[in-house]
Amino acid sequence: MKYIILSFLFCFSTTAMNLTAEQRSLKQQIIKLAGTNTNNMANRPVVRAELDNLITQLTSDLPLVTAQTWTQHATGSWKQLWADEQNNGPSEIGQNLDRIFQYVTIDGKAVNLGERILPNGQRVTFALRARGAVNGNIQKTTILEGFFKDTPLLSGMSISYLAKDILDQRFAIFTPTNGGTFPNGPINAESDLTFSYLDEDLKVGTAPNVYTGFNEMFILVRQEIIP
Repeated sequence: MKYIILSFLFCFSTTAMNLTAEQRSLKQQIIKLAGTNTNNMANRPVVRAELDNLITQLTSDLPLVTAQTWTQHATGSWKQLWADEQNNGPSEIGQNLDRIFQYVTIDGKAVNLGERILPNGQRVTFALRARGAVNGNIQKTTILEGFFKDTPLLSGMSISYLAKDILDQRFAIFTPTNGGTFPNGPINAESDLTFSYLDEDLKVGTAPNVYTGFNEMFILVRQEIIP
């Protein structure tokens, strides 16, 4: 099937159990480097160069991801460990880079969750509902709706439970909000994602920023519960 319905991120892969000892070591180096620098804004270009090198080494002998690989590994809950994504929101609104999560369904639905820091220091939660479709190793993702919660994400909360409040239209936790239509907001924004690596506990990929065109990298690890 040429087109597969997917969600929000990434490709090039094999399962971790098939990796060589060297590849497993490279994978752990990527995770460690990304996790150590989650909040380090100053050295993003340096970290990106190091990550590019490690990922190139890791994926050099690995096949492109298949629909079966995606079905096995892409769905479920994830935490964004590192990204050099530009904050496209208002400059006075900050991002809590430790609190960015994603939930993906088998039929290509997705919810992205993230905390924002208001000028008064209050932390609130925004969420985006999206859909994705992939052709080869390029995935087109479209943002469909925005949602808001006037409190932070609670430690110990299930990521899937939060996402399903939106996907099942319960809205016991989140309130639909007018986030603005692209280019003045995220709704209807589209992005092509190029997959770099995917297994059961690591996703890596790049996509051009919809405003600047800069090819940003995203690294996610498996996470079921808000830490």
